[in-house]
Amino acid sequence: MSSLGFQTIYREIHAHDDATPSGRSCPTTSLPGARRACRFCTYESQQPVAEFSCLAFSVSYELELTGIFDMLELAGLPILREERDDRHPLVVCGGPLTFSNPVPLAPFADVVVLGESEDLIHVLCDALTLPRHELRTRLSQHPGFYLPGLSSTWPEVAKADDERLPARSQIVTPTPSSARCS
Repeated sequence: MSSLGFQTIYREIHAHDDATPSGRSCPTTSLPGARRACRFCTYESQQPVAEFSCLAFSVSYELELTGIFDMLELAGLPILREERDDRHPLVVCGGPLTFSNPVPLAPFADVVVLGESEDLIHVLCDALTLPRHELRTRLSQHPGFYLPGLSSTWPEVAKADDERLPARSQIVTPTPSSARCS
């Protein structure tokens, strides 16, 4: 939550044309840590994570992959991409790891966003209305998206326009995350 890149993407999603009037088009959660008995839900609405059509993860380095596995397991979702289908949320991964080494994400992510995503997030949001196969096919033709199992080459790493800088904080919560769990 402290990452300005994460907060920038959060703001872009809420600025997208299809953002809901309540401003809750992108609820947040994080790995519950030692409190694994907690229902794995979003902070804002307490909606179970598995009920969403898309789950997006920001991955900073390879050691965070185990956290993704834990979150998918807590949500009752298959960890491997090939074991998920249209009944399951689309798993999207982005973040600093994708700049340097997206290969470890390939068995687990349906979509890997390579680079700065300020513009790409809108392309992804528009594609989320499509069936999974069509979505993956469309994104595979767009620079900045790697579709494991579908893309045969590495796409160009996306760069945001300089006028989008500097990044700034977006997320303000009324209580610390440690107080949330029901």
